[in-house]
Amino acid sequence: MWLFGIAIVLLSVGVVMVYSASARVADYRFLGPYFFLKKRVFWALLGAGCLWMAIRLDYRRLEGFVLPLLIFAGVLLVLVLVSPLGQAINGTRRWIRLGPVSFQPAELAKLALVLYLAAFLARKGEAIAELRRGLVPPLAVAGLLAALVLAQPDLGNCLTLITLTFTLLFLAGGRVRHLGLVLALALPPLVVAIWAAPYRLRRIVAFLDPWSDPRGSGFQIIQSWLALGNGGIFGQGIGASRQKLFYLPESHTDFIFAIIAEELGFVGAAAIVALFIVLVWLDRAAGARPFRRVPGARDHRVDRDADPREPGGRDGPVADEGAATALHLLRRLRPARHDGFDGSTLEYFPARPCLSGTSRSTSSGSAAAACPGSPRSC
Repeated sequence: MWLFGIAIVLLSVGVVMVYSASARVADYRFLGPYFFLKKRVFWALLGAGCLWMAIRLDYRRLEGFVLPLLIFAGVLLVLVLVSPLGQAINGTRRWIRLGPVSFQPAELAKLALVLYLAAFLARKGEAIAELRRGLVPPLAVAGLLAALVLAQPDLGNCLTLITLTFTLLFLAGGRVRHLGLVLALALPPLVVAIWAAPYRLRRIVAFLDPWSDPRGSGFQIIQSWLALGNGGIFGQGIGASRQKLFYLPESHTDFIFAIIAEELGFVGAAAIVALFIVLVWLDRAAGARPFRRVPGARDHRVDRDADPREPGGRDGPVADEGAATALHLLRRLRPARHDGFDGSTLEYFPARPCLSGTSRSTSSGSAAAACPGSPRSC
């Protein structure tokens, strides 16, 4: 409930602040202050409807839509480049317009990639540790989508797709040396892509030192700093921003946080950041709750570099790791006698985890060697 409530609060604040930051610009460009507000409300209601459907839908059913959605997203990424449906804005072709509605195919590609990776990783299990079977297929799919997005050109969403893929592969149990090798091979093309487009290099230089070109590439960053400073502790009040009056370019899109800080002050801006932190924390807490284990899925909390011959290693059984983990925790808190104490003295000490009989390589003859110490530890 708290997770849902925070999401609704952030959505509501976003709608209000988008209207506050865009009313003057919309009135000047589109002859009406509610132009961007109507679009924001439409997408907010659409997102709320999708959220309601996702709550009522069994997520396992989404696996059947992975391949069609992935193909559909790839087709849209091609159409935005070559068809009249693609809308050119500021020298880029990132949007598809269908009547009064426009959207970015890259956003659909993110969703399709997440669903594909989830289905692939759940199905492969132990094979994620292998380079050819576990890493090459998802990296090939993500690389194709990222290349289409980069052709728009949209380096930001391209890096988002790549980062998302590497993060999920790492969390699923991909070996660090394999991921590092692939990343090392991907860095040279990325550097070439940045160097080949002078405006990308200028953006990086402006981010590091905006005062090197205060009237050019650094202008927007400097104006956003002025908005942050003008907000003070408690802000100028909603609707009272000065920087949104054509001083700060694109104040209702990429740099809206500067307007939030100017109108709500340090307190309001810090509250927004705190809500996002709490949202991520609650999401992680919800993901850590016990859930029914999918047959064949892997417990990714084991050490990636563990010896395959050890219990819980890559070649060990994975069907009952939840019970093994619970048993290990109980053993760590059990009362045990030390040699030399009488029966009236009990001490709590961490027992050595011993799952003899669960490892394929452990036989009855080697069980005692694998479990040193008191026989009660086993």
